[in-house]
Amino acid sequence: MRLIYLAVLLCTWTPAITLGQSGKEDLGKLQKEYEDSYQAWNQKHKNAKTEDESIARHKEWPGWNYAPKLVAFAEMAQSSQEGFEAICEVLDLGNSVGKFDREIFGPYERAIDPLGAIHLRLTSIWN
Repeated sequence: MRLIYLAVLLCTWTPAITLGQSGKEDLGKLQKEYEDSYQAWNQKHKNAKTEDESIARHKEWPGWNYAPKLVAFAEMAQSSQEGFEAICEVLDLGNSVGKFDREIFGPYERAIDPLGAIHLRLTSIWN
């Protein structure tokens, strides 16, 4: 519970460093790519009623491919605002499907590490 509270707190705060226009554009492209994939996936599976259809919906969720891309972007962007936003999106994806789901666990765990580093920096500033 403490970790969730920390993630929510940190995701409402954004660092002052920015990547500039290209970083915003790169994150925007990732977000658009996911949104387009999500819309197509949702349209395809919106009438899923059987267990098999629900399993297919779960397996084809675009978040499985999107989360590792966001983590890679966040690691490249480091402590920029865009990188931080990417981390928050990964955490949001993990909460959408369950952070302990096998496919999302790796990216979710990799997104937690930078949040811990930010927390340590903030703690040292506040104390």
